[in-house]
Formats: sequence, structure tokens, C-alpha cells
Amino acid sequence: MPTEQYTILGAGISGLSASYHLGHDKCKIYEANSYAGGHAYTHKVDSVCWDEGPHISFTKNEYVKKLFEESVGGQYSEFPVNVSNYYFGDYIPHPAQSNLSFLKEPLRTQCYEQMLASGTLNQQDNISSSYLDWLKSSFGEVFTQNLPERYTKKYWTVGSAELAVDWLGERVYRPDLEVVENGYRGIQPEKTHYINKVRYPKAGGFISFLNKIKINANIEYSSTVKSINLEKKQILFSDNRVVSFNKLINTLPLPQFIKMSGAPFNVLEAASNLDCTSLLLVNIVASNRLKKDFHWMYVYDDAMYATRITSMNSLTDDTLSATPEGIQVEIYESNFKPFKKSHSEIANYVKVELQKMNIIDSCLSVHTNYIKNANIIFNHRRRENQDIVLGWLAGYGLDREADDLEPMSKWDHLNQPSLNKKMGNLILAGRFGQWKYFWSDDCILRGLEIGIVGK
Repeated sequence: MPTEQYTILGAGISGLSASYHLGHDKCKIYEANSYAGGHAYTHKVDSVCWDEGPHISFTKNEYVKKLFEESVGGQYSEFPVNVSNYYFGDYIPHPAQSNLSFLKEPLRTQCYEQMLASGTLNQQDNISSSYLDWLKSSFGEVFTQNLPERYTKKYWTVGSAELAVDWLGERVYRPDLEVVENGYRGIQPEKTHYINKVRYPKAGGFISFLNKIKINANIEYSSTVKSINLEKKQILFSDNRVVSFNKLINTLPLPQFIKMSGAPFNVLEAASNLDCTSLLLVNIVASNRLKKDFHWMYVYDDAMYATRITSMNSLTDDTLSATPEGIQVEIYESNFKPFKKSHSEIANYVKVELQKMNIIDSCLSVHTNYIKNANIIFNHRRRENQDIVLGWLAGYGLDREADDLEPMSKWDHLNQPSLNKKMGNLILAGRFGQWKYFWSDDCILRGLEIGIVGK
């Protein structure tokens, strides 16, 4: 039998945070990789720190801010972000709905007139059955079809009609009349993106923000789970080790966890209907400093693979002068929209695209990194199937939570003197473990919540 009170699957942010807040001495983490951090890990290649997709901290939570600050000894950069959009040769400040003057005519005026006619300018509640309906009632047909619908198909790999609206929150900005008019006339006095100021470690990449919660963590690396017997409370690893557990915290992707746990057919089918994108990162070292000024940029062109572009050097002043210019490009696929070319072929296309966009002259090196689980697709079938999965797990020690089907969690209750919550012998944590739209601060706070309830 294990000596640890908690067994944790996965040493990503959520797993590390849960162990840290419960007490590392009470936990044993099993990690398939040879390193900790999960998607927050930073790979150093060609003298550039490459995160697994763009990672910056823009949390407003003071607890997370302090934890990250202490992890890097106060050595972080803090700066306002410069976010851009590329639309068929035009560079538009983000969000585009607040900066219509950068669009060419007649599209500029067509978008403006429809936005004036749409209800969003009065900021009334927008009750919609799909993201497409939400977009059209918020911004009008012309803007919807020309901009967000194009990007949705690239980023989410499905059309906006296929997406629900429960994931939105404040992620898509709805401007009022004054903002739209200012943007149309080209006199926008301030940025309207929901991310205004961000923090990033001065050295070592985003993973450095996890230094504090990694110290003294009890992690067994290169431990790939083969199967899980929830009834017997045993885990079989790929090297045929069998480990028993008392309480299990899972951060592995929920469909993968279900597939390994001997679930009945209807539950397996429901888990298979939980959809997720995969991400190909094309990491390019350019021969020149970027010819455009941005921290990251969204690319709307349908014919281009590039979906979002991040200037790695711009994230920290530590890399501005001494290292090569690193550019990270994201391209997404899923079962709904699989790649039709190899990763290397796509990378070659991306290099040409960056030159066409006048971002680089040429590149010194390129490598790719494929991330199997990237973004959960919050489509119309997600909630029902997730409910089936969680309902089955409730029979094996999972205490259902009031918000366990919601894409996002609120953390106000963590400030209460007494946290009126309980968790059973099976606990889910993190973006993929809980199947939520979590950012890094959410993952930290989920670990804090587990720690408060578990102590």
C-alpha cells in the first residue's frame, strides 16, 4: 500500500499546485515526461526559450501574482501588450471590432453600419443558441463572416455555428457605440483588449513561474499509465508496475482517463465525444529582427496555415539583444479538420507565409513541436457527454461539483473563512482533467482549492 495520502497523475501546473498546497510530503506524482510542467514547460532550442504555445501571465489574482513573483525572485518583465491582426495584407490593432478604420473600404463602412444597427452597442444581454448567432447579433453579418468566422475555423477547427456560447465570458469584446465610432474614425484613445498588461520571467521561459511549487515535489518521471482499476484502486504503468492509491488526483485528459479505466460502452462513447484540438508549433529563428512590432498576432487569411504568431523575444527584455529572433507560429487540427500535409511540409509553408507578411527576410533554423491536446472544443454536444462521464466517475469516489459542467470556475469562495466544499477519493484537476477553459492561474487556484479542502 502507498505511504502517500494522495497519488497524482501528471506533473503539469494543476498536479504540481495540488501537491504543493496539500503538502509535497503527502503526495506522489507520476509524470510520463522526463520533466515537470506539462504544457507550461519551456524547451530551449537554438538559444531561444520556446514555451509550449504562448504563455504569459495576465492574472488579476493577487495570490497567483505573488506566487509567480516569488518563483522568479522578482525577476520578471511587466509590460502593456501590443496585439495585432493580419487580414489579407492589412495590420489591424486588436480587437478588430474596436479598430475598423484599419479595414479597407467598402468593408470598413459595411461593418460599421451593421454594428450601429446591432443590439450589442446598447450592451443588452445577448441570448444566443450558438457562437455564430452571438457574433451576428453582436457585430452584424458582414464583420462576422469576414473576421471572427474565418479565425474560428482556423483556431477551433469548426465553424462558429458548431460552438456553444457558455465558454465566452469576457473573451470576445463587445464595444459600445463610442468605442465603435472612435475606431471607425481612427481615434481610439485606449486599447480595448481584455489583456492589457502581462508578466513574463526575465530568464528561463514561462516554466520559471513554477519554480516555487516544483521544489521538493515527489515526482516519478517517465511513468506512463497503461490502465487504471478504480474499483481496486490500482494503477498499471507501461513497465508493468502496479501502484495502489488511497486518494487519486487526475490531471490527465478526461477522455484518456476514461479509456484507461475500464468504463462501459456508453461512457466510452461519451468520452470519445469530448472534442479537443491539437497544435503544431512551428518555431522559427529568423535571420533578422522582426519587421513588424507585436507581441502576438492573429492571422485571418483562410489560405494561410499560420493562425497565431508570437514574438518570443518581445516577452522578456532578457532576450532582446543577446539571442536570435524567435518566432512561434501556431497551426491547429482536430478530427473535424485534420492536417493534409506533413509537419515538415507545413513548416515550409509557414516560412513562406512569414516572408509574404513581411515579418522576416529569411530563417536560420526551424523545428516543430506537436501538442496532442491543445484547446477543448466547447461545442453543443460537450456538456451532455461530460455529464455522462462525470456521472459514471461519481460511482468511484468523485464528488460532483456545482460548476463541474461549466467551462470556467469562479474562485471567490477561496477567500471565505470556511470553505464549504468536499472532495471524495477521486479528484479531477486542470484544463484537461476537468475539461474546462482554464488558464494557468485557474490551474494554480484549483490546486489551492484542493489543498484547502484536503487539509
